[in-house]
Amino acid sequence: MLAYKFILVFLVSLIFSACDAPRDRRAAYGNKSQVFNSTPTFSSGYAINSPANSSGSGSGAASEQAGSSPATPTTTPSNTIPSDASHCQWSADGITGFASDHALIGPYTLCKSSTTETNVYIQIKNPINDSYLCIIPTTNSNNLSTYVGEPRCLFATDPKKIYMVSLYKNRYGYGSYPITGAMLMKDKIYWYPAPYYQYLLAPDAYLQCAEFLATKGDSSYCYTFNMVNQHKYHQF
Repeated sequence: MLAYKFILVFLVSLIFSACDAPRDRRAAYGNKSQVFNSTPTFSSGYAINSPANSSGSGSGAASEQAGSSPATPTTTPSNTIPSDASHCQWSADGITGFASDHALIGPYTLCKSSTTETNVYIQIKNPINDSYLCIIPTTNSNNLSTYVGEPRCLFATDPKKIYMVSLYKNRYGYGSYPITGAMLMKDKIYWYPAPYYQYLLAPDAYLQCAEFLATKGDSSYCYTFNMVNQHKYHQF
């Protein structure tokens, strides 16, 4: 009887695990088309230099499109700098010389190609072996920024390599907007308090924030997302 129960539990768990779609195919929340196909507006942007507003649709909100797409980055040894990224500061030894630093990912350099707007290069000192690192392209106006395309995610595991990632500008109505920055976050689970009250992958929490902002004008989710602070907004 014990063996029978074990087999039954195993089969049930197998059925449920088979229903969990891969990270790049799973919708994190609700009617994502309402967010992805929203009319261009900077009232639903992320506040660049000020904290989030706890209510309403003013400054401080973040926007993001459904899902995340694993990128297939090309890599270049750090001692061979791509010509369209030679204008940025890189680390030759993978230890010193990075252009930026942030508590989330440590020292890093993120650089936009000088010839192809949607191509970016990234090098990080501290390898990320337990999750994707996601890059979401953004544009800004009047001190607010908002996304222009879906997330691209990669494993950044070698500090002596420069990874090239091709971003998407596929948010409806934003194709003509320039990419002026990017949101960086790990594809990891964190606790998000009210109004979330649950553990969520950071990109999913970002999506839920955007959904409530775009459909209800409610930026309380974005306020909490900002306060949890498991992301980095980078301006080019």
